[in-house]
Amino acid sequence: MAQVLKEEIKNRIIESGINCFMANGFQKTTMKEISEDSGISVGNLYRYFPNKRSLYDEIIKPFYLGIELMTKEVHATIEQEEKPDIDFLTSRAYKRLFELFQNQRRIAGIVIRDPGSLEFHETMSTFINMLSASLKVSFEMYTQKQMHDEIFYRAFANSIVYGFISIVASVPEAKLNESLENFIKFSFGMIKERYMSLFDK
Repeated sequence: MAQVLKEEIKNRIIESGINCFMANGFQKTTMKEISEDSGISVGNLYRYFPNKRSLYDEIIKPFYLGIELMTKEVHATIEQEEKPDIDFLTSRAYKRLFELFQNQRRIAGIVIRDPGSLEFHETMSTFINMLSASLKVSFEMYTQKQMHDEIFYRAFANSIVYGFISIVASVPEAKLNESLENFIKFSFGMIKERYMSLFDK
């Protein structure tokens, strides 16, 4: 029972952190404001999160977990089938990314709220590094070819992450889902031909 109560309090703090970070940005939000929004004393907040940054990291964790899940699914498919259909793999990947971006829009709003902040750049860098590593392993497992110039993967990951951020920041809510889906489909379209063409020289 006590453990359930602790989880409830932690979730309230996280939800209030999302509310305050979205309203004021990470830099301007104080633990006192999060305390007032959640109805939990400042002293109790620090029992769950030693500082504001640790709360921020907990809030954006679903982004990282989503990339890890997508990577595991794609790799498992490649290992289970001798030569899985590349269109199926890319379809699985972009659907996972779409679900991740769609479900975590509020968190994305927090990340882009302070584009000049250290937290923004660190989060984007981590996300791009994870996606880049996932793309590298997935492509090379499938094609059995290794590309030594890893800038390809980072550039591709960078275009996906910042493209998504741009859409979330500028597209009206009513058209957001459609725009995100079209963007991800476009990014992953003709991926086999693009990748293999790099070796046809």
